[in-house]
Amino acid sequence: MNHRYSERICSTQKSFIREILKVTADPEIISFAGGLPNPNLIDDEGIQKAAAALLKEDGKTALQYSTTEGHPPPLREWIAERYRTRYGLSVSADQILITNGSQQCLDLIGKVYLDTGDSVIVEDPPGYLGAIQSFSMFQPEFLSVPLNEEGPDLACLTNVLETSSAKFMYGIPNSQNPPPVSPTRRTGDVISRPSSVKTTCRLWRTMHMGSFSLTASQENRSVRIWKAKVF
Repeated sequence: MNHRYSERICSTQKSFIREILKVTADPEIISFAGGLPNPNLIDDEGIQKAAAALLKEDGKTALQYSTTEGHPPPLREWIAERYRTRYGLSVSADQILITNGSQQCLDLIGKVYLDTGDSVIVEDPPGYLGAIQSFSMFQPEFLSVPLNEEGPDLACLTNVLETSSAKFMYGIPNSQNPPPVSPTRRTGDVISRPSSVKTTCRLWRTMHMGSFSLTASQENRSVRIWKAKVF
């Protein structure tokens, strides 16, 4: 049978994450490739108790269809308050969207911003292969910026911005894997200031903080690298 699949699907490569997880299915293998947590650290008992409490208190509402932003509103307010108090970001509950993991979030970003042939700036090597996989569905052109010991190479980034009209830059402001790099405060400050990079394009920056809470105590590292949305 001749299936008439879309061009997008026909050009889709194998899932990086799926191939990695095939290896991790072997209990004899400890993989550092996928960022998988130690299963002994997963609080399954705590999750069971939280789920049981929610279902007992308001189970019918919790299991019903709800708004796009996510239910309940107190959860989004708690997340917004966490960003305000811990990271110094001005965020309201109305700006929080609950997604089913980072993959759904990245897919939504691609749908909103990317047309076929648009340019996306990524770090090299990319910190999260799942992001490349998600964005690839929208058939963009990836422009790579190499990493050094202080984060993205600023000279290379400046050159890419001056010679392209990228829609957005995707990066990880903490704990790259691989390599074990966290951008320094100096690099973050330079990227955060609009006047630091000569460009006429509006560039959205997408940050992905997979394990920020485990590394935020490092005084010389700063999430401020991605605080400004546009420059």
